Amino acid sequence: GTFYQYGGTQVDVTGDLILGVTPDNDGSTSIDTYYLNPTNVMSQYNLPTILSVAGNVVVGVFASGMIDQDNGSQCNIAGDLIIAQEKFINRSIYNIKGTGTSLSVGGNVIVGNAGDGDFAQTNGALNTISGNLTLGKELNSKGYYGVNGSVSILLVGGNINVGLDGKG
Repeated sequence: GTFYQYGGTQVDVTGDLILGVTPDNDGSTSIDTYYLNPTNVMSQYNLPTILSVAGNVVVGVFASGMIDQDNGSQCNIAGDLIIAQEKFINRSIYNIKGTGTSLSVGGNVIVGNAGDGDFAQTNGALNTISGNLTLGKELNSKGYYGVNGSVSILLVGGNINVGLDGKG
């Protein structure tokens, strides 16, 4: 499925936000996607678009998931952000881009817990992680984190672990 949030709206999730829970019955490789203030849909009032999650965010459990965040939006996660929690055929992805676009994670960020995950931060986006950043946590997992753009900032309050038992 696909969820669009835009136009200066605020969504508050009191539990967890989970994308890519169940693979398609026909074996196809669709991707569950959350678009947070997509560039092609602008707010006429130029208000910030905010997603707040009181629990964890998991992108890709037994199917692929993607969060695409841009255009000055804000995402605040009180718990952990896990990309590619379980092993699946395709990668799970978090894209954050654009000046004024921010992600704040109160816990840890794991890219490639048991599966293959990508995190791309570009064009002036800010990512603040209170805990650890781990790339490739479990055996046979793969985690990629790329920061690009002269004003893109990544702040990690804990450790950066590259390739614990997987590949980072």
